[in-house]
Amino acid sequence: PKQLQNIRDRIVEHNGGNFGPNTLAPSQPPSLVSVVPSRRTARPTPFPNKPNAMSTDTVPIERAKPNWSAKDESKIRRVFEQCDEDSSGTVSLAELFSGLAKDKQLSRTLGIPPDASVDNKEQLEAIFAGLDTDGNAELDFEEFGYFFAERVEVLRYLPTTDGDATQCVLEADLEQIVRQKQPEVVPAFETCIAAELAAAGVTAGSEIYTELKGTAYTNVSKFVDAYSEPSKILPAMKQYGAELASQKCDLRVVKAHYDAFPKALKVVAPEWTVASETAWTNLLANSFDMIKLGFQAAAAAAKEAAEAAAVAEAAKATEADAAKKAAEESKKLAET
Repeated sequence: PKQLQNIRDRIVEHNGGNFGPNTLAPSQPPSLVSVVPSRRTARPTPFPNKPNAMSTDTVPIERAKPNWSAKDESKIRRVFEQCDEDSSGTVSLAELFSGLAKDKQLSRTLGIPPDASVDNKEQLEAIFAGLDTDGNAELDFEEFGYFFAERVEVLRYLPTTDGDATQCVLEADLEQIVRQKQPEVVPAFETCIAAELAAAGVTAGSEIYTELKGTAYTNVSKFVDAYSEPSKILPAMKQYGAELASQKCDLRVVKAHYDAFPKALKVVAPEWTVASETAWTNLLANSFDMIKLGFQAAAAAAKEAAEAAAVAEAAKATEADAAKKAAEESKKLAET
C-alpha cells in the first residue's frame, strides 16, 4: 500500500478529522503514523551473509540525542525491554519481528502500521535501518529511542501496563452511562460545567463556548477509542486547540468543560467505582492537555511571527536610515 511505501523515506501523518465545532463526528478518526526518517539517502539492502543486518553505501548523518524527560525515558525503556527478549541490552531485527508477532499492542505502541508485520519484512527492514545509526544490526537503547524522537508528545499519553483493563472500563461506561443515559448526562454535564466555571472565577457567555460543550460531549467516544492509541487524535486535538486560541477562547473555560464531564458521569451513574473515577479523570485530562498543546503552539507561532515582524521592521528602519545618510552624503558632495 502507498502508506507503507512512504515509511521508507519520511514521517507519514494522516490527519483524517477535525475536532472543531463544524466537524464534531468525522466518519474516520484522525490517525498518525510517525516513523523517524532514515538518516540514509539510499535505500538499505541486507548484507548477503547476515540476514538481519542492513547495509548502505552512504555515510550516516549524526543526530542529536532526543531531549527526553525522566518520565518519557521510563516509558521508552519499558518498550525497549519488552522487545529485548534475550536481555542483551540491544534489539535485533529478529527480536523486533518476534515482538510484533507475539504482541499486537506493541505495533500500536511503536506506531507501526498493523499490517507492517512479519509478512512485510521489507517495510520493517527499512524502519530498522533508519534507526541503526552505527550499522551493527542491533539497536541499543539510544538508537531505539530515536524512534520516539518525533513521538514524545504521544508517549505522554500512552497508558501504563493496566491499559487494557482501563480500556474495558471506559468502553463499558461509554455504553452504559454516556449513551444509554444521555438524557440524564447532558443536564448533569451542564450543571457541572457551571460549577467548574464558578470555581475558576470565569464566565462563558459567547457562542464559541456553547459549541465547546457540544464538541466535548460528541467526541467522548473518540477519546475512548483512542485511549490506547493517542496518536489517532493528537494531531486533530492540537489543531482544535490552536483554532480555539485563534478565537481568543479562554483556556480556563476549556478546562472547566473537560473537568466537568467525569463529575457529570459520577452524578448519573448507578454505581461509580474507583476504577471509573480514575479512568475518566485521566482520559479527559489527557484530552484537555492535547488541546492545551494547540494553545501553546499557537502562542509560540504568534511570538515567532511578532519577533520576525520586529526584525523586519528593524531591518527596514536600518535600510531607510542608510538611504537617508547616503542621500545626505550625495547632497554634500554635490554642493562642494
